[in-house]
Amino acid sequence: MGLLMKSPIQGSCLVISIEYMFKMIKHETMVHTIKYMLLFGLMLCFSVEGYVKSINGEVCLKTGLEFPNKCSFQVNTTQDYFKTDRGTCRSKCSVKIYRNDGSTFSSYYHYSLRTITVISGNRSTTINTTCSSYSESELRINCSSWKHDVFLVGNEHTCEERDADCTHIEKNCICHCLSGYIMVNSRCLLANVHVGQMCSSDLQCTGTDNSGVCCNGVCQCQLGYLKIDGFCYQEGLVLNQPCAHNLQCSVSPHAACLEGRCSCIGGYKARSDGQCEKGFIPEKAFYGGFCSQNDQCTNSTVCTNERCTCKQGFVFIDTGCHKKDVLLNQSCMYSHQCLASPYAAYLEGRCSCIEGYKARNNGQCEKEDLNSHACTATSVQNLHMLLVLKEYAAALTDINQETAFNVKKVMIHSISHTYFHV
Repeated sequence: MGLLMKSPIQGSCLVISIEYMFKMIKHETMVHTIKYMLLFGLMLCFSVEGYVKSINGEVCLKTGLEFPNKCSFQVNTTQDYFKTDRGTCRSKCSVKIYRNDGSTFSSYYHYSLRTITVISGNRSTTINTTCSSYSESELRINCSSWKHDVFLVGNEHTCEERDADCTHIEKNCICHCLSGYIMVNSRCLLANVHVGQMCSSDLQCTGTDNSGVCCNGVCQCQLGYLKIDGFCYQEGLVLNQPCAHNLQCSVSPHAACLEGRCSCIGGYKARSDGQCEKGFIPEKAFYGGFCSQNDQCTNSTVCTNERCTCKQGFVFIDTGCHKKDVLLNQSCMYSHQCLASPYAAYLEGRCSCIEGYKARNNGQCEKEDLNSHACTATSVQNLHMLLVLKEYAAALTDINQETAFNVKKVMIHSISHTYFHV
């Protein structure tokens, strides 16, 4: 059996064991025992519930500053206010109301604020309220996660600031810059401005890498960088440094950005001091001419052993190099290009089978029916040889003796291999 006592504080209760009470009778009367137990229960209930060290929450700055009961608040209603913030803001702040003498708040009393302190980064601003001078409570609004100075405190005229969310508090005004703006010299200015756009402060020019300079009201590139197509690129690059634009390669007047690096332009070569000087530009050369590099050789020739010769897959005919081993029905200029088939020759601009032969599916020329033609295989071969000899005779015209001798050797070897299988 027990005695149930209801506490007036938050509905709490205390159960006192009757058995324990009878044990106490040995020392005191029942009346005194009950009296002491009642007093003990009341003291216990008051010490556990109804007292808090501080009131905490997380709200928008404007909600914290507009706390309506600065000069008369209670614990329960204040806790509800700072826990039900429905405001929308870029970043919320933590709030804390506490007594500066370290004492607690009771649910049965009213309190008032003496000061309101706003913290942002390393900056702290404290405003005195007009409440009773006996107030010992303080409201601290901590917005330390904010970057830069994003709020300002001033008189009522400050609330006229554009691009800011402002709140009156006593005779002061606290303004918080809107998203996308920063506080510069007590003004909210547009942030992340790109190079070439209007500005009032260097702090605005962060929209383009290597910018950060506001000059003559316009965001410009840092020293050592130049604006190209809305971006800032490093200038004054020396030869062989990586680049993206010709203007970066300004150290040498004859350099440009070639294949991603600063290099000397055509006709110039690099000096040991990093400058480009005019280099030797060799003359163009034809087949058989002297050369030192492939760029000199023209008309399908390459430089081999300091002489321009036909490149691979080409053969010298008449006065130049032409594609060799041209297949049947492909374009050509000379019969000697048609050596891919022994019985083919130049005919109307294409490699075609000579008279007495017809094309097979494998791209070769086969002999037609002998009964229907008077020509024999020997006569056909002789005819083809005469055509080739005619072309070689023309090739020997207007060339020096050394070249003529070389052409003659090639001619004899080709004819011997084609017709006599030597």
